Amino acid sequence: MTSSRLQGAERLERRVKIGFAVVVTVLAVVGAAWYRGTTRYVDDSRWVHHTYDVIDALDDLLGAAKDAELGQRGYLLTSDSSYLRGYEGALRAVPPALARVRTLTSDNPVETARLPGLERVLAERLGLLDQIIALQRGRKPAAAIALVRTGAGKRAMDQVRRIVGAMHADESQLLAARSAAFHQSERSAFIVSAAAVVAGDRRRIRSARLALGGVAHKPWRLTAAEAALRGASLADIDALRSAIATSFTDARPLADNAFKVELAQRVAVRALQTAGARA
Repeated sequence: MTSSRLQGAERLERRVKIGFAVVVTVLAVVGAAWYRGTTRYVDDSRWVHHTYDVIDALDDLLGAAKDAELGQRGYLLTSDSSYLRGYEGALRAVPPALARVRTLTSDNPVETARLPGLERVLAERLGLLDQIIALQRGRKPAAAIALVRTGAGKRAMDQVRRIVGAMHADESQLLAARSAAFHQSERSAFIVSAAAVVAGDRRRIRSARLALGGVAHKPWRLTAAEAALRGASLADIDALRSAIATSFTDARPLADNAFKVELAQRVAVRALQTAGARA
């Protein structure tokens, strides 16, 4: 009788191991797909943030040019030198803003091709602002007004706005496309799956095999949880959760996927309950 029981237990254990091996193989396939999806998600996220950075840099550059115009206009109208502080601050902001645009668009040949023209008309506009301020400082307001009335400064600034606007429009199109790709990859990157094989009756676990897919590049065996689950009641959800949590004590999630720790534990509990019901 004892020999028969041992043989039965051995057969059960063998079936558990075979069944678990099959499920883990499936998880390996899922995990590989998840890994590719996560890599794509990270890349798509980086490109979305990059496009926002380009748009911000373009806004900063145009904003600095506008601030320079405002400072010049205020000084021309009032001769109040306090306006020059804003003008000079805006002039200092233009070179780093332009350099940032140049760096961020270095991967985009269309945007890169626009930069020489933008730099030329921007330099022209700032040069005219400087001339007008110099005339006003030299007590030649009539000459300063005459230079404004030529419209050369307005034409140069209109060109600045046109080029920045075209770059902005292209980046907005890129942002729409990259955001769509990001949301698509986001949906596939955060899948978590679990496999569980339980030996015992429908009330208490004698032994368990438990693995997770979608949390690493290969299935993750929860060996600590398996040990803690021996003798646990399938009806005691708190006990199941506590046992599973033992495999997560050293988990160090990234900022973007910290939610996976809680999600993985819930999925593991559900897999255990499903496997237990079939035991």
